[in-house]
Amino acid sequence: MAIVIAQWLLRFVVPVVVPAALVYGLIGGIFGGALAIVLWWVFFSRAPWPERLGAIVLMIAGMIATKGIVHVSLATGAQGILLYMLAIPGLCLAFVAWAVAARNLSAGLRRATMVGPSC
Repeated sequence: MAIVIAQWLLRFVVPVVVPAALVYGLIGGIFGGALAIVLWWVFFSRAPWPERLGAIVLMIAGMIATKGIVHVSLATGAQGILLYMLAIPGLCLAFVAWAVAARNLSAGLRRATMVGPSC
């Protein structure tokens, strides 16, 4: 949860407080936060390995599938990365919220609910 809070602070608060740091806030908030969450999930979480790898695969598949159905302005904007820049913080927040909410569920139910945050 701390990583998501830091990600959202970097993404939305730093550019307002320090306008000269806009690029650092955007890049750090989007890609740095996502990288930190993925590294934590893969190497430091206590989730079983099928869930660790399955969650990453589902998020990537969800982003690829989404790019095919969004408006062309989102799919091709910012040289093709606009969709990712807008979706990654929300995807990270949904993923961490799922991980917190599903931690006490049975393995089957936890894996079934994993699909929701990925889409």
